[in-house]
Amino acid sequence: MSAAAKAYFAKHNVPADSLPLREVEHLLQCEFCAHTFPLWAFHNGDLTEWCQLTETERHGVVAQLQKHHQAFLRKYVKTKTPSGYQLYLTDHSRHTPGNQVMERTRQLAASWQQLSPPEKQVYQERADQLAQTYQQTIQSWSKPMQKELREMKEQRKGVSEKRPTSAFVMYLSDRWKEQKGLRSDYRQFQHEMAEQWKIDPRKHQYQDLADRQQQAFQMRRGKVKMNGLESDEEDGNIS
Repeated sequence: MSAAAKAYFAKHNVPADSLPLREVEHLLQCEFCAHTFPLWAFHNGDLTEWCQLTETERHGVVAQLQKHHQAFLRKYVKTKTPSGYQLYLTDHSRHTPGNQVMERTRQLAASWQQLSPPEKQVYQERADQLAQTYQQTIQSWSKPMQKELREMKEQRKGVSEKRPTSAFVMYLSDRWKEQKGLRSDYRQFQHEMAEQWKIDPRKHQYQDLADRQQQAFQMRRGKVKMNGLESDEEDGNIS
């Protein structure tokens, strides 16, 4: 087997002796099959069936194969391994009294704080094991698949990034923090601040800050779009 063939199979984590020589030679010459075969090998695994497919049949299955592949990667894009605290909430939420989710969460947050360090460590070790398993799964993929996942994560981050807060909202938040514990009538407070905002000399400071944040946001969004979501990393963990 040629060095090019060995490099191709190593790149896509497929055993070099998994296909007959004639099929190996075809993969090195056919760009379509060279791109489609790794997806088939990863998701289907039946390499004998692949060899039996005609070129027309391979073109026929590629759309469904790519759709399945994208759905598979999206599952990992959305996956975030839970923290020890989140595992504690999951374990105890059903058995905590209260009709509202927020009510039960507050109770569990308080009880979590009362746990001893060794008790918390039990949940943290579970969380660490889940995170390790997640990383090991991804590291078992081929380098092209790992890169594809990184790019999809970057795309999701760019699309879902929260837009900067407006100048008035930042102003309102700061004034409310100053009143913390002194007032509970937020709606009335908001109305008062709307009137004060019109004449407050600090207004331009908040507007300048909001403008800078908006410009930085637009630059980040533009950079992601211009770079085509390319990642400079070829190796390493996915987080």
